[in-house]
Amino acid sequence: MNREKLLNLSIITIEKNYPDGLERTLRSIAGQEVPDDLAFLHLLCEGTPGVASKLIADLGLSGVSRICSSQDSGLYNGMNRGLSAVENGWVLFLNAGDSLVPKHALQRIYNVLSETEAAVVQFQANYADGTTRPLVPYSKYSLFFGKNMHIHPALCINLDIVKSLRFDETLKIAADYKMVNELIRVFEFHFENIVVSNFEGGGISSTSVNTLIDEMNLVRILTAPKYLPSSVVILWNSFFRFRIQKKMNIK
Repeated sequence: MNREKLLNLSIITIEKNYPDGLERTLRSIAGQEVPDDLAFLHLLCEGTPGVASKLIADLGLSGVSRICSSQDSGLYNGMNRGLSAVENGWVLFLNAGDSLVPKHALQRIYNVLSETEAAVVQFQANYADGTTRPLVPYSKYSLFFGKNMHIHPALCINLDIVKSLRFDETLKIAADYKMVNELIRVFEFHFENIVVSNFEGGGISSTSVNTLIDEMNLVRILTAPKYLPSSVVILWNSFFRFRIQKKMNIK
C-alpha cells in the first residue's frame, strides 16, 4: 500500500439507552492521537434519537464526525445503517461500552493497515476481567466449529475489498459470527497480536447463552460446506450445546 495515499478508517459505534458505556467509548476516541496520514471518521448510530447527541453536548466531547439518528430494530440493523453510511476504506465496530486503549490505538492500527494486503485484520483486545489473552489465529475450520472466536471490537475490515458486507438481521446475537464465517472462506485474514481496544463484554451474548448456542448452531447449518455431511454438523451442534452448557452450568 502506498503510504503517500491517505488511509481511511471509520469507527462505527452503535448505542441504545447506554449513556455510561457510550461515555467511555467517546472519551477513549477523543483522547487518541490521530496519525497525519489517517483519514479518520467516527460514526455514531444512536438507536433512540437525540439521546447520544445530548450526551456529547453535555460532556463537551469532540471526535464524533457524524451522527446517524433513527429508531432501529436491533443491534445488527444499527450496524448495517452504519455500513450504509461508510463508502470505502477500513471499518471497525466499537460499540457503546467498548473503548480504544489510551492514546496510541489509532497509531497501532494505522501501522498495520497501511502495510497489509489482507481484507480483514484481527487485532487483540483487553477483556472485561482485566486480562489480555494471547491472540490465537482462527481458521475457517476452527471458527466454523466454534473452537476459536473472533474478537469483534478489534476486527478491521477493508470495504474496498469486501464490498457487499452486511449483517444478517434475522439473527439477534450471532450475525457477526455468520459474517466472519463467510468472510474467512473468501478473503485473506491477517492476525496481529497487538492490543488496540478494551472489550466490555456482558452483552446479550453473555446473558442469553442458550439463544447464542441456538443461533451459532443455525449458522453452521446454513453455512456448512457442501462436502461436509449434514449429519456431521448436527452431531457437532449437539456436542457444542452440551459443552457450552456444561461450561456455563446451564440446564
